[in-house]
Amino acid sequence: MGKFPPAVEAQDARARVGGLRPSKFPPASLPPTSKFPPACMPPTSKFPPPREARPKPSLRSIRPSRAPEQLQAPPAVCTQDAKEEEEEEQEAALAEVAKEEVVLGWAKQLACAGEAEEEKARPVVWAKSEKVQWAEEAEEEAEVEEMQAEKAEDEWEEDREEDQEEHEEQGGHEEQGGHEEQEERAEDKENEEAEGSRDQRWASQWAGPQRAQDADANAWETSHWNGWQRSWQSFQGEPETSRNFSKEGYRIDWVSRREAKLMLTMQGFTSFHISRTIGKRGSNLLEIGRRTGTRVHLCGKDSNRPTSEPNHLLIRGDEERVEKALVVACQKVEEVLTTDIPICEHCGADHKSRDCRKIRQAYVRHVYVDPSANVGFIIGSGGRNVKPIKDETRALIRMCGIGSGELRATEPLHMRIECPTAEELEVAAEMAQELIGRVCNWSPYDEMPPQGHKFANQLKIELELGPDRESYDSINAHLLGKGGQNFRRIRDATGAWVWLRGQGSGFGASDEPLHLLVEHDDQEAAERALQMAQELLDSVCARLGSTFCRICGGPHFTYRCSKANSAGYLKEMKAKGAGRGRTDDEQIGPKRRREAEPTERSWS
Repeated sequence: MGKFPPAVEAQDARARVGGLRPSKFPPASLPPTSKFPPACMPPTSKFPPPREARPKPSLRSIRPSRAPEQLQAPPAVCTQDAKEEEEEEQEAALAEVAKEEVVLGWAKQLACAGEAEEEKARPVVWAKSEKVQWAEEAEEEAEVEEMQAEKAEDEWEEDREEDQEEHEEQGGHEEQGGHEEQEERAEDKENEEAEGSRDQRWASQWAGPQRAQDADANAWETSHWNGWQRSWQSFQGEPETSRNFSKEGYRIDWVSRREAKLMLTMQGFTSFHISRTIGKRGSNLLEIGRRTGTRVHLCGKDSNRPTSEPNHLLIRGDEERVEKALVVACQKVEEVLTTDIPICEHCGADHKSRDCRKIRQAYVRHVYVDPSANVGFIIGSGGRNVKPIKDETRALIRMCGIGSGELRATEPLHMRIECPTAEELEVAAEMAQELIGRVCNWSPYDEMPPQGHKFANQLKIELELGPDRESYDSINAHLLGKGGQNFRRIRDATGAWVWLRGQGSGFGASDEPLHLLVEHDDQEAAERALQMAQELLDSVCARLGSTFCRICGGPHFTYRCSKANSAGYLKEMKAKGAGRGRTDDEQIGPKRRREAEPTERSWS
């Protein structure tokens, strides 16, 4: 019940129905667009009914609005039972709508999933059906073949039985003829089987290269080359041999799929042609390997590592790259063979005039050199150290023996001097002795200690190094400094003489390990010089310990590597567009290096 009497509430309800006040929740009897409140709500109420009492929107709001004449008048009084029935109807309608939406959503999802599964399963079903069809066809063919074979066998058995019966009827005088006829049939059958197997072998032989992937990996097989000839062991379906011939007619032996040999056994192919083929320091072989991505080596009796095999080029790499390298190598050999051979001016043989033995001078002398000496220092850059001797005495000078660079050297290291006269030979030998002494007994000082003087104090600092000659050269250069300036600084500060002696020093006795020798008559000055020499050695070792060659990985700078100065390596780096490699110490510059390493400041 409200706050007003029933009469007043009815009057207010009728007034509200007349459109005097809008309503937020229309009753079920009003159209959905009605804005009038229910009759039970007092006109002066500012608050909506509680949440549980609020009517929920009806499905009738979806329907179109009805005409005004079709509207029915609302009841005069809204009872509690009518409100409850209306709420129940609205809840049931909403539940049905929600249920329909859920069912529709499930149906859509199931339909999408069904279409996807159907699409996904369609090719599988097709593939399965196709496989089943193939299997059925294969089974049918096998059954047909089996039936034909059984039929042929039955016919043959029937013929044989008939022949036996005829033979028994005709008597023994025809027994021989029946056996002959049977033998002929057996021979015909064997011939048919042989022809079939031969056809099968030929078919497998010619179809083999096309089924390279299905063939056994261990079976020998070579790929096809356009214009290249092949040799076969026989025509009975045997595999190809490992020997082939190029279009130029050069023999090629395949060791495996990744390794082949180009035999340099052509007629008239001399040592001159071999040297022209490999190039200066192997530059041509390096170029072939760079272009094709393979490794090419000269092997055989005239190679750096002689073997009993004939001379040949060994090529290693992938199968396709090896084929390309073989084509390029054959072209290079063809080019070398078509060039003119140098003829010696003295004997007419196929070698250079300078290598002719007939121009050897009558007077020869050997000047032996310390094995620890550096041959490059003796000859000089481009032979500039021995050039004055040649110009003055017309001598032929060569470094021979172990350590000179000869492959088959067995004699000790020495300098071979040849002159046309004895007088010129004496002068050349004297100049060579002076040169060797100047190089081997090189001193970083402007003056020398008194000859024959023995110092009271001789101190040594041994350097523990391996047998690597490159490490000796590297540490020697860093210890001496430019022109021996590091040793001169110690001498200027203490008055002591500092020398580099021992194995790898290039001076005198090579049986002792490499060491620094400090000589002085005053013990205090000698100890002070020894301390400075130790600091110098520590600085150099620290620098070399963090410096490694980019090419060979040795403890020296890249520019001092023997491989870096080779013509083949420089040509390869030039082709790649790269300069000489430098270490991090070389790239930071001298100023920054001195700031980073204060202990090395006085020795750089």
